[in-house]
Order: sequence, then structure tokens, then C-alpha cells
Amino acid sequence: SKLFIDNNPKQASIFIRTQFSILFNSLLTSLHTLGKAGYGNAGGILAKPTTVFTGALLKGDLNTLRRASHQYFSVGDSFQKGFDHLKVVYRKSATNPTKVSYIMRDDIALKEIEEMKFMQEYAQAMDDVGEPGGKVMLSLWEQQQQLAEHPWLRFGPNGMGALDGFNRAMYATAEAKGRAFDAILESGQPVTKETLQEASDKIYKTFFDDSAVDFATRESALNLDSGVVDGVNTMVKKFPILRSIFWFPRTMANRIDLFRKWSPVDAVGVKGQFEGDFRAFTKMDYDDVPEEEVVRLLRSKGIDPTKNPEVEFRTKAAEYTGRVAMGTVALTGGLLMALNGRIRGNGHWDP
Repeated sequence: SKLFIDNNPKQASIFIRTQFSILFNSLLTSLHTLGKAGYGNAGGILAKPTTVFTGALLKGDLNTLRRASHQYFSVGDSFQKGFDHLKVVYRKSATNPTKVSYIMRDDIALKEIEEMKFMQEYAQAMDDVGEPGGKVMLSLWEQQQQLAEHPWLRFGPNGMGALDGFNRAMYATAEAKGRAFDAILESGQPVTKETLQEASDKIYKTFFDDSAVDFATRESALNLDSGVVDGVNTMVKKFPILRSIFWFPRTMANRIDLFRKWSPVDAVGVKGQFEGDFRAFTKMDYDDVPEEEVVRLLRSKGIDPTKNPEVEFRTKAAEYTGRVAMGTVALTGGLLMALNGRIRGNGHWDP
């Protein structure tokens, strides 16, 4: 059975796929789940400016601090754009969930069945020669697919996609304001609220396919690709029954990596290999980093290295400095509290 061993994962069983989609709908459709997703996304949104400001202050980088203040202080405009995009994404995902994969988390995204037309023609051809089995099986799958795509039953996954859409718009707004700030400075014009708003609005409209915005959105939603994720997904495709154990492999792998990003571990590197973000961007000042290394590092974060590479590099260096500093303080504080009996949980279940 393909449920246990699939010797040809490129032709996965559409019945098994649809059954898992229905199961995911059941698992995720609750206000509690959406609340947790919203809480996590809010943490990502708040962490971005906080870490940049903290890192820039620690490094004494006033230029990055000034740029970040123009990026992140327009809260009203950012929230308005975020809620507008949230509504658009939810409406699209409720209407046709297979068409919003750019924002839907990969662990729960519905895949479009490209072979549908062929299966319908095959079932009809079999029925014409007195073999109705094909049509019966196709009818069963279509009923399951309708359950999997029903907007009421996909309230949870669609809501999570909409929340990610909100994050995407927030990051796009900040990045657009940053690029607009750079462009105004280069033009020699004064940076005012009016000029920044006008320039950023023009850039914002082109930013939803921007790789830097996509990277930031996926990072905050714990949806980034990695070697661990690829390995687990390959194993699950080969043995689909393992999906009942590894429900959300991408989220699990990113959650583990989150500890690395916010802890002193991010400062570790072994002969230039397995470097954390903090070490990679701060081991040398920008002026001392080889150009090819700058290009590689920026591209690894979805950033175009041909557009203000120094500004982008220093901003990332500030973000990762702030991230490790804040995480280290929190980790040290938690350890000291634990050693002094201040962190003890709820106690034993049977005292």
C-alpha cells in the first residue's frame, strides 16, 4: 500500500494526499490554533525592529539606526497595509486554496492535481466500455477533495495563511520604506514624511514577490527550507505513514533552529563552516569582507546584492547582533532564576 511504502513518490496517491488534507483541517481549525499562530507571528514582527535597534545601538551605527527608525516607526501605515493584505489572502484562499501557495505554509498547503483532466477522460473511457469502476473511484476522490477545500473546514489553515499575509505586508512596508529612504538620500532630496510616503508606496506595490520579503516572512512563520526539512520530507514521501509522526516537519526544524539564532551558539563557526548568522555578518567589518563573500551572504537572505549592499549588510549585522544579545540576556537570566529556584513549573503531578 502507498500509505506505508511509496516506491514512486513522483506519482503520489491522490486519495492519501486528500485524506491528510482533511486531517490537517481537523487539527488546525480552532480559534486556539489561530491564536497561537497569531501570537507567534506578532513575536516575529516585534522582534525585527527591536533587534535592529538594539544591534545598531550596541555597534554605535547611527546610520542604520536612522534608517530603521524611518522603516519601522510608521505603525499606522504598516498595520493598514497588513490588514488589507490579510483580507485579500483569506478571500483568495477561501475561494481557491490551490492558488495561494506563495503565502500558504508548505506543511499545510493544498496541491493542485495536474492530472485531473487525464483521470476524468480515462474514467469516462472506461465507463464507455462498461467498466464503471474508474468513475466510482473518481467520484469518491472528488467528494474528499470538496471536503478538503471547503472554506468552513479550512478555516484554520486559511486563517494561518492570512496571518502570514499580514506579516508579509508588514515586512514589505518596512523594506519599501528602507529602499525609499536610500533612494531619497542618493537623490539629495530632504527626507520628509511626505517624500518617504510617496516613494515607499510606489515601491511597496512591487514588493510581494521580493525575495528578501519572502525570506523574512518565512523566517517569522517558521517556514524556511533547510537540509533537515528536505531530508524529513524525502523520508515522508517514501513512507507516507510517517506523516502521522512528523506532522509539521518544516515548523519543527525551524523551531529548533530558532534557539540557535537567538543564543550564543550563533557566534560559533568551525573553520568557516557551519557559521551562524551572527558570526558570518560580524566577524569582520563590511569594509574588510571580500566582495564575493558579501554577495553570498546577502543572497542567502534573499537580498539583491546589487542594491546598496553596504546598507543591507550593516542592517543585517545589526539585526543579528541585537538578536544574539537579547537572547543571551534572556538565557542567562533564565539560568540564574533556575539556579535560585525561581523557575520550577507547576511541580509534580502527584505531590
